[in-house]
Amino acid sequence: MKQYKPILSFILILALAGCSPPPARVVNLAHLDRLCEDVTIQGMPCTIVHIYSDAPDYGWSDAPGEGIACIDDVARAAIVYMRAAGTDDGRYRPRIRRLLNFVLALQVEDGTFYNFVNKDMTINRTGTTSHHSFGFWAARGYWALAAGYVFFKDRDEAFAAQLQRAWLRCLPQLNKLVEAYDDYQRLDGQSYPTWLLNLYAADATSEFLLGAAEYLAVERDPALQQPVAKLADGVVAMQAFSDSCLHGAFYSWPGYWHAWGNAQVQALPRLAAVLGHPHWLQQAELSGRSFLSKLLAGHWLNEYDFAARKAKAFPQIAYGVRTTALGFLQLYRASGDEHYAILAGLAASWLTGNNIAGQPLYDAATGRCYDGIDRGGINHNAGAESTIEALYTLIEIEKVPLAAAWLHARSQQPWGDANWPLLQEMRRTFSVKNKTIVLTWHAQSRDFTLEYP
Repeated sequence: MKQYKPILSFILILALAGCSPPPARVVNLAHLDRLCEDVTIQGMPCTIVHIYSDAPDYGWSDAPGEGIACIDDVARAAIVYMRAAGTDDGRYRPRIRRLLNFVLALQVEDGTFYNFVNKDMTINRTGTTSHHSFGFWAARGYWALAAGYVFFKDRDEAFAAQLQRAWLRCLPQLNKLVEAYDDYQRLDGQSYPTWLLNLYAADATSEFLLGAAEYLAVERDPALQQPVAKLADGVVAMQAFSDSCLHGAFYSWPGYWHAWGNAQVQALPRLAAVLGHPHWLQQAELSGRSFLSKLLAGHWLNEYDFAARKAKAFPQIAYGVRTTALGFLQLYRASGDEHYAILAGLAASWLTGNNIAGQPLYDAATGRCYDGIDRGGINHNAGAESTIEALYTLIEIEKVPLAAAWLHARSQQPWGDANWPLLQEMRRTFSVKNKTIVLTWHAQSRDFTLEYP
């Protein structure tokens, strides 16, 4: 599948990436800071992240019937602050600790998680989006615990040990899941593995694997390696091949692909290196080359129904952009292929205005990211998830100069609502300052090329 590019292409990449200074930093944590509030939960000092923030004043708004804050947002906010902190963490460390305290407070002894807290800081234990489970919010909780353990391991041994104990509570849940290893269920003519989170939720499982990769990179725990490897095998088994339209995409759920939460291409490359399974990297590369590159060469999608062969372009949200941009970035880090770094920057440029609305979704002056693009235009509310996902994407892109060089790129062709069932060549030209690049997705090979006109 992978095509080897001539050495001249490599030279051109380096030359064009270095012919102008990198763009000014765009990461601004001000709005996320504003969404945070220090509270006490069960006697523990915590920080919550308010869920919604509506235009025009961008104050705090709650989720009616659910609560005031949730693991889904707080866990990812902790990751953003950790990734922003780097080695100079004096400013962020107290906040990171309090955010992780919230994650600890909502964990149950059996390894499951509640999700929401109410206005009085009691835990919502009965809501359909908050009951204790080992699903999406647990996956994000464990991701934060693993990242937190790595972050505090050499900074605060006692707190790191507390986070490690909480992380290891995933083991009984994992072992219960992988009892069904190699058990498949056939639905609508397609076989799906049944040992993933929520039975066959490859999206939620991929978010958990982001945390597993963090932890296993520093702690080679044999008891954890085996069930994590089986989860990764299950994610790979959710890759689509028979449909020529989305060849190489990973199903999010039986019969569906959606952009948000589909972090398989982001998770598998690092896990492949940590556990020594190059096959996972190969399948992630297949998805990046055959499918994600098609999104950029053609048109962004939000969802695809395989049975109905129906594509939906809207809504487009930062959460869907993160999984694509950082998926490419992980492929670059794993393979060393600079083309992936360029594609990561091009994908992230959706945030700066390279989108169907033709306007930035992320405002560097305030640190807000708007809640998405619908058919009617931009939703100018700026809730926690959108802001967190945008910041996470931008923090990582800015760490890679070759990707950051294309962060403000613009397409020379209009973005639109593609007729995805058609198998045809797609081409898009991107420009930024004095650089231009042409991305072509080839229908026959289901692969991409990058060229400089």
